[in-house]
This record gives sequence, structure tokens and C-alpha cells, in this order.
Amino acid sequence: MGDVKERTKRIAEHESVKWLVIADSSEKILDVEVNQKIVPPGEKGRDEKLQPSLMSKHILSIAKKARNTVKELDSTNDLTFLRIKTAANEIMVATDKDYFLIVNQLPQKPEEGAKP
Repeated sequence: MGDVKERTKRIAEHESVKWLVIADSSEKILDVEVNQKIVPPGEKGRDEKLQPSLMSKHILSIAKKARNTVKELDSTNDLTFLRIKTAANEIMVATDKDYFLIVNQLPQKPEEGAKP
């Protein structure tokens, strides 16, 4: 488990990552890593809706629905990655048979000259 913890910490410390969560298929949160540079400790409780644990429950629900939709369309297929982009967040969900990795990061700004 130490190796996994080191990797999640390294991902969470990336300059654009707000936080990451690892959860199992029953939606039990196994690990939460928050990037203190982007989300200072005092801000975590500021808006409860944005807390990683609560936000992850909603994201897990969306990911499970997306997975079920993919399986309904093709029973031999499975969802492996889901990306949700909003004005304030870019949320990426990597799925496995038993686990979900959810990463919330600052949205990437379009590069100058790039087509929308």
C-alpha cells in the first residue's frame, strides 16, 4: 500500500491538481489527497459541496451510470476513463473492476492560437 500512497501523493502534488480520491465499487472512500498549495486547509470547510468526499459521491454516481450505459450498448465493452469539464473543474475518473480514481484539477486554459 505504501507504493500506492506515494503515487497518489505525487499526483495530488501536481501543480494543477486540487485533490484526488480512491474509492471502491461500493462507493467507500479509501483515500483522499488534497493539494495544500491549491486548496489551503482553511478553504476545505468553506463550501461543503466542494469537499472531495461529498463531490466524489456524486461523481461516482455519474461514473457508474456511464459504465452501465456503455455495457448496455455493448456487453463486451467497459468504461475505462471519464472526463467531465466545467468552468471551475476538470474531473477525470479512471475506472477499474473494483476501484475508481477520481482526480479534480483546475481546468486547462486553451493555448493561444489553438482552435476551440
